[in-house]
Amino acid sequence: MSEDAIVHIFNEDNVKIGEIPRKDLTIEHKWRIICVWIENDKGETLLQQRSLKKTHGPGLWTVAVEGTVENDDSFEETARREIEEEIGLKEFTMTTAKRISFEAATGWRDAQGYIVRCNWPIEKFTVQASEVEKLQWKNKKDVIREMKAQDPKYPKQAPIWLEMFDLV
Repeated sequence: MSEDAIVHIFNEDNVKIGEIPRKDLTIEHKWRIICVWIENDKGETLLQQRSLKKTHGPGLWTVAVEGTVENDDSFEETARREIEEEIGLKEFTMTTAKRISFEAATGWRDAQGYIVRCNWPIEKFTVQASEVEKLQWKNKKDVIREMKAQDPKYPKQAPIWLEMFDLV
């Protein structure tokens, strides 16, 4: 993630209307992101706690990987890069989930979801300290229940993820 990276800005119809450096994004802008839901064969999902040093949502628990689409990258290129950068997973199969537009606490997003299966023990992951405080495998049913209830440990858009990944 580079604050000098260029981020494309979109209108309410998802038509590109411009581009600006990442550092200049504001709540008035709509930009593209990826969200990655990772599950294992034990019925668990991998959650990421955002770094406590993050400007927006420090310490909140999110899906395994999130990232902003920068420069001329595609959603898929961004997802693959962010998965490797944020948690160290290099070889994986990724399935495309839904694409949803929503309002986050810091502006509008056009988000593409992806689903990955991984059975790594937690200690095998390598976290990017500037982005991730820690990772945790958690019972998928408990996560879904907490997100539906809008548990404050998750961002306000957590129920959107349930729709994105067909978990409602």
